[in-house]
Amino acid sequence: MKVKITCIYNNKALPNTNFKGDYGNAVVIKDDNQLIMYDTGNNGDILIHNLNCANIDPNSINLLILSHGHNDHTRGLVKLLSSRNTRVPLQIIAHPLAIERKKASLKASLLFYILYRELEIGFPKLPDSLLSKIEFNFQEKPFQITPYLSTLGEVSNREEPDGSSSLMVHQVNGKWKKDLLYDDLSLALKTKKGLVLICGCCHSGILNTCAQARSLFPEEKIHGIIGGTHMLMFSKKKIKHVADVLEEKYGLPKLYLNHCTGKKATKYFKKRFGAEIFHDFLAGSVLEFEC
Repeated sequence: MKVKITCIYNNKALPNTNFKGDYGNAVVIKDDNQLIMYDTGNNGDILIHNLNCANIDPNSINLLILSHGHNDHTRGLVKLLSSRNTRVPLQIIAHPLAIERKKASLKASLLFYILYRELEIGFPKLPDSLLSKIEFNFQEKPFQITPYLSTLGEVSNREEPDGSSSLMVHQVNGKWKKDLLYDDLSLALKTKKGLVLICGCCHSGILNTCAQARSLFPEEKIHGIIGGTHMLMFSKKKIKHVADVLEEKYGLPKLYLNHCTGKKATKYFKKRFGAEIFHDFLAGSVLEFEC
């Protein structure tokens, strides 16, 4: 069976297309039986525009999976639900922490003053009229979606660098503390050439996510990695380490990266591995795999 993966939402769009770019991420996974959306991007109008460019009717989406609760991956849900007129509720698979309140706690110096700002960056508030259009299926552990597609579950074992930050906080017993983003939920697509990992932001860390995939599918090699890998704040030393481990331990999967991977990491991977391995995965890009 052929599975087609289309990038619907990303910081940048393919040139010479009608797709629009905007900070965020979303993909659509389509086979002969169903159409699955992974994340909804940040802006609902852009999401619907890009779905139209891909000739995808919002009513045709059978399932939505949320990679985590940040608004650049969830805010488009409001418009998506408003655009659906089917009576069948949209099934949503997510980690239970994906719908908690999340903030970005920012600190900046201004002359002799310290300026603090807190921005809500979590799951959007939905009115009752839209809540009635969805059904949540919360899953912390790996969850089989189709015979060839599953979530990797919560990645709590993080021996390698992750993509968390002290600027990202959530509430623990009424107090705002660093969010380790345990709601981070990547996917594994089992293809004839090996596993293809599909990531939203990969706040768990791409190497920790690869380790989780290998522990769940020890007989499968990792053929490819798609999506954001949140190396924006990584030093060049950390980026080199990621590249070394991907090459030496995982046989250098093909990389189709975007969103929060970061310019520094993108430039390094392109220079080191070349066009045979590294590919930009912009809005409007399409990949096909035989499963």
